[in-house]
Amino acid sequence: MRACLSFALSLLAVAAPSVAAAQCPAPQRLSFQVEREVRREAPGFTQGLEYHDGALFEGTGNVYGDTRINRIDMASGQVTPLYNAGQRYFGEGLTFFGGRAYQLSWREGRVFVF
Repeated sequence: MRACLSFALSLLAVAAPSVAAAQCPAPQRLSFQVEREVRREAPGFTQGLEYHDGALFEGTGNVYGDTRINRIDMASGQVTPLYNAGQRYFGEGLTFFGGRAYQLSWREGRVFVF
């Protein structure tokens, strides 16, 4: 019985990706144009960028500086730092889900929830 169940699960694992791939549409080609540049005073690498509640949020990481979460006003371009983790963490990625913001750290493998 175990061998039969194991074999069935193996077949399911092999067949599932091909079924999912058949249902996935081909990617669409997107285009964009730059409408505005926003400069910030604090250097950093943009590691996460997400539009949420009428503003642009940027998660940064910087090997030689601070890791931050910034709110960028779309109308004025003003950058407001919301959180500064300092140099202890290297920020990586940023997203909003369920009313909270999540930021990952690169080397430390942590997730910060705001």
